[in-house]
Amino acid sequence: MKEFRIQSSKQLFSLLALLAFFLVRPAGATPPDIVEIREILVGANDSVMALYEMRTENRGSHFFHGETFSLVLREIKGGKEVARRVVSRVEYIYDLDADTVDRRVIESHEVGAGALLADRGLAMALPSYVPVSIETDGWSLVMGGESDDPVTLIAAETMQRIFDIVPEEMYVSEFDRLLPIRFYHSYGSPWLFLEIAWENDDEPRQETRIVVLDRQTYRRAGG
Repeated sequence: MKEFRIQSSKQLFSLLALLAFFLVRPAGATPPDIVEIREILVGANDSVMALYEMRTENRGSHFFHGETFSLVLREIKGGKEVARRVVSRVEYIYDLDADTVDRRVIESHEVGAGALLADRGLAMALPSYVPVSIETDGWSLVMGGESDDPVTLIAAETMQRIFDIVPEEMYVSEFDRLLPIRFYHSYGSPWLFLEIAWENDDEPRQETRIVVLDRQTYRRAGG
């Protein structure tokens, strides 16, 4: 167990900035239990994709921050998880009175992504810029949104499942944004992939998920 002591006013300012959410609330207020997930595509074939998942949580506390980094295999159709290997799990405990951050490494494993891709017959995912014609319409992803007949690439109901949004919350408020971040293709897969971010300025929070695009639908839309 290793303890880090704040040595300068600059370090103290950085810690206070990290805990800004705490500072703008009453001292006794309990924050919501927030879990955020960020995904990065690693590789794919015709049926399975591999991705890195970065999961953070606060366990409903101002003074706890947990990070779990995993390599995940997921079916392209249906999204069922096939396998998961934890790379690392680290916890941070903040003590403002003592000006310390206690960092605890709970798990740490060597996971070879290259060997996993070879064993499973997955080709590397190649990232590129998102085409300007791809945009969001509420919770849907469309192509050619300014045209008279835009093509829906990802339906709102699919976005609901991916981001785990309950139906009555399926609207984009003034604080919500869906942002296409990165476009992927893989020579070993007939599918296309898109990294989508959901941002909420009210909480604040951001999650990124990998969504699958049908290549034929994309081409019919002019892609």
